[in-house]
Order: sequence, then structure tokens, then C-alpha cells
Amino acid sequence: MKRIISGEQEKPFTSDTIAQAHDFLRTVREHCSVPEQVRKGYWNTIIFGWTTGPRGPLDIEIFGDRLELYHFPDRRVDITYVPHVPGEPFPPELIAELPMLGGPE
Repeated sequence: MKRIISGEQEKPFTSDTIAQAHDFLRTVREHCSVPEQVRKGYWNTIIFGWTTGPRGPLDIEIFGDRLELYHFPDRRVDITYVPHVPGEPFPPELIAELPMLGGPE
């Protein structure tokens, strides 16, 4: 993640996006398996990706004011917007979407 943030881009990442990504990373470390991908999004965002999750492949794109969850069922894309303020806890609905440590119960 540090490499992505410090990499060359036309416009730097906002402090809110960086704070949001750090918050999310702390949550990921506590609750779920390691993402298979961490990459820069189309915008100055950071995307965490898993090939398996409770509902199949999952990407979570981190913005300064929200997270966008991308599920890929049946060759479609389902997008869920989760408003979030850096420093606040993530909602349980978001945690439920993460590939949990130890796999599904």
C-alpha cells in the first residue's frame, strides 16, 4: 500500500483516502484473509481484492468518504456503496462481506 501511495501519479492521494485505507487495512488484519491483490484504482484510490469471499470474488475500492464493494456474480458487477468517515468503526454489514479468517463457518 505504501508503494502505491508514494508512486508516481498526476494527482496525489488525499489525506482522507490514505486515512481510510489505513483504517481498512487495520480491520482487514483483524478479521479476514490476506487480500490477493492490492492495487491503485482508476482514480486515486486503493483496491483490495480477493478471489473468494462469502459471495464470490470481491474488490473493495477505498475512497476518502466511502468504500465501494464490487461483487462479480454471473459475469455481472454488483456495486455497493458504504459511506464511511475515517476513524469511525466500519459497519457490521461491511465486515460480513470480507473473506473471514478460517473460511466460512
